[in-house]
Amino acid sequence: MDPHAASFNTVAQQYASVRPGYPEALFDFVIAHCGLRPADRLLEVGTGTGQATRGFAARGFEVLGLEPGAALAQGARHALAACPGVQIEEATFERWEPAGRRFALLFSAQAFHWVDPEVGLQKPPAVLEQGGHLALFWNLPLRVESPLRASIDRAYQAHAPALAWKGRGNSTRAVDEVVGRFDASPIYPRVAFQAFPWTQRYGTDQYVQLLGTFSDHITLPPGQRSALLGQVRAAIDGAGGSIEAAYETQCFLFRVQ
Repeated sequence: MDPHAASFNTVAQQYASVRPGYPEALFDFVIAHCGLRPADRLLEVGTGTGQATRGFAARGFEVLGLEPGAALAQGARHALAACPGVQIEEATFERWEPAGRRFALLFSAQAFHWVDPEVGLQKPPAVLEQGGHLALFWNLPLRVESPLRASIDRAYQAHAPALAWKGRGNSTRAVDEVVGRFDASPIYPRVAFQAFPWTQRYGTDQYVQLLGTFSDHITLPPGQRSALLGQVRAAIDGAGGSIEAAYETQCFLFRVQ
């Protein structure tokens, strides 16, 4: 596995407690545009601790989630214990063996950019039913200018300039690469796209913990990470002890020919 992808498993409990979920309208959008029925079985690539899984499970679907991190998988099983239709297998999509199983939908939240590009394009037709769909979605941060945002920018410039905000492309590059590959393939016509804007307010501790679940932050040298997060913490405390983060959830739907 890519070391950055593997890093999430080292902060599984933190990930479960502070990573945001997804807008409820997203799940209804996917179900409607993919024509899903209650009896359909869904495959999830990169379950994490179940933030996206519960949206489909709550609507009555059976979900098989693939999660290579043992601690993350255990967190997902715990979080989804009340959902009898959910199973979690510890495997990457690349190494997972479908053993003849087929699904109406393959979905991946915040994860498909970690999948090997060749496998990501070649394997879905082997695990999806005739006319099955892919739903790929990501929570992307939106920049909102404010004195607090400027203070946080100064923290990054001082301690981790490589992670400083560099514009919209800074957060969409990996998404664009994945989506571009599917759009260029004749066997994956795009069915629909929808963006869902939303906001979430975090207290200082929550926001600092959230930053600590991002792979580029996890993999910083400990001293550098501590200095960065310490200055971010001071900035938020100095602005009243909370921060409102803006997001746009982008969802791309494809059908397998």
